[in-house]
Amino acid sequence: MSRGISLSLLVIVLFSLFGCSTVRDGGGPVPSFDVMQDLKALETEFSSAVAIKNVYEGGATIEKRDKMIAGRLVMMNLRYLQFIKSLNAERQFIDSASDVAILSLNIAGTALTPASTRTALSAISATLAGSKSAIDKHYYYEKTMPALIAAMNAQRKQVLLSILQGMGKPLEIYSVEQAITELDSYYYAGTLFGAINAIQVTASAQEKNATEEIEGITRARISRLLSSQARTQNKKIGDAIEGLTDITKDLPKTQTLLSDLGLNGLSFKDLQAAKKQLRAILRERGHDETKIQDLFTIFKNNHLVN
Repeated sequence: MSRGISLSLLVIVLFSLFGCSTVRDGGGPVPSFDVMQDLKALETEFSSAVAIKNVYEGGATIEKRDKMIAGRLVMMNLRYLQFIKSLNAERQFIDSASDVAILSLNIAGTALTPASTRTALSAISATLAGSKSAIDKHYYYEKTMPALIAAMNAQRKQVLLSILQGMGKPLEIYSVEQAITELDSYYYAGTLFGAINAIQVTASAQEKNATEEIEGITRARISRLLSSQARTQNKKIGDAIEGLTDITKDLPKTQTLLSDLGLNGLSFKDLQAAKKQLRAILRERGHDETKIQDLFTIFKNNHLVN
């Protein structure tokens, strides 16, 4: 393809990604051509730009780095679209991925040469945008797949934002190595493992927030049943625990506290883990005035409350 990407080849690849919907072949008819072979032809077109050795040959430059990013984004996005189509994704998720693919094609159209390549990329971008309206939403998919694809789309956009912010910046601010690392992260974000990990991270954060809210409500309900003095002591203990923030100075304090409370304090090597244990002890004993008094005394002996 001496004069750039063949428009006919690109159209074939696009229609392999967005063909008429049936439940067969991921929502489209069986291709009469080898999709992987066509994608390899596109890889050949971009091979010079995306090769890392060519970026460093003769010294890395902003232009070489951005060409490498642009070429890799195009190939990753086309393969990602093919991937989620094979999963029988809902139209809305394919649309979302298509928008990102169109963006990368437009970026490549400005970053790559010659002019014939830019023209072909602009044409393929227009074809890709138009093809979204031809997708029939009536086909089968696993109920879990929409959630995973939504997570992949969201994660890919987060990484893409960082990549786009880096493009055009000086190499000392956004190095070639950093770009390659983020491109790898962009690929991982478009995998099912990446989606599951993203869901787990989100779920963990939600669980943490919910746990903190539950603890707050529980403390408030318990405090209403305690005497004024016990409520004050309970609050002082809680504030003292949250005030332990200096790993160097406060970790030994938490270890001593836990030892005084009958635990193996030295086994806690992490300040956050030690504070979590102290919170658990406060929750356990915070509903009994006698236990609160004993706990307050231990904190006072360690010069954490007065």
